[in-house]
Amino acid sequence: MRTQTTLGTRTRVEAVLLGGMALAVGFGCSGPSPTVDAGTDAGVDAGRDAGPPPPLPVPARGACPEGYEPGCVAGFALCGEEGSCPEGQVCSLGLCRVETDEPVESCRLPNDGFTVFSPGCPSGRACLVFDEGPHPPRIGLCVPREVCEAPPEGYSCRFYDGSPYDDSAWSGECPPSFPDYPYCGGICGEDACPRDPVTSWLATRGLMYPVAQSCLGVTGSRPFGVCVSPVEGRWVADYYQGYYGDRGEQEVGPFAVLEFQELPGKYYALPVAVCLDYQSRVEGVRCVDSVGNPL
Repeated sequence: MRTQTTLGTRTRVEAVLLGGMALAVGFGCSGPSPTVDAGTDAGVDAGRDAGPPPPLPVPARGACPEGYEPGCVAGFALCGEEGSCPEGQVCSLGLCRVETDEPVESCRLPNDGFTVFSPGCPSGRACLVFDEGPHPPRIGLCVPREVCEAPPEGYSCRFYDGSPYDDSAWSGECPPSFPDYPYCGGICGEDACPRDPVTSWLATRGLMYPVAQSCLGVTGSRPFGVCVSPVEGRWVADYYQGYYGDRGEQEVGPFAVLEFQELPGKYYALPVAVCLDYQSRVEGVRCVDSVGNPL
């Protein structure tokens, strides 16, 4: 019976991921598009060894020439009039970034209405958004926190929940964490979250573009976050637990669901031990099982 439940949940998560994979590639970036093999049975592991998955989105890189006008911020050239940039660079949200054929890390905020993938920057970077549009900002570019000290005019940095970026209250050092789902962002630094094993496995079969685990939880009053599954939903915990169990990696699970007070009604999967440790260190989070019972 457990196998039937796992396969049923697996089919569901793959269907949801496929529905959202076009948005998973990222905002304002170029690169290979995800493809779908309509003849593949989503409930069978036949494609497990289909080859390595494509690369993850890369951080935006700046290269500001000496003496460049209209100026630089944190190593990025500011966009000039009509979006002009130094040669080989492209203007993205007021910053010139080095042009690349790879997808560039982008972010979305919770108010964009798309709820499959987690908000913010998977790397733990800040989300740079345009402030002067007719509607609240929804998508942006992931940038180092140094950019937020002097963002381009008309733009601002946000935390993953959409709140203004302000790290003035942060203090302390990053606590010890777990290798498979480490602490991240803020005082724990950028790029801590590893490649997500489930979306990477699906990518080897051409089912979607791979993503990293998501760094969630960093706010002005919470100086570090934790790496969680990039897919939202209580039911995802059962899927991930089944994924690791099918591969004999029992030491990673069992899985819990993490709730953040700033994201009501949103749920993210991670191992129980990681969830309870994080809950003991910060305020405003709660660990529950896949049906909502507190742990």
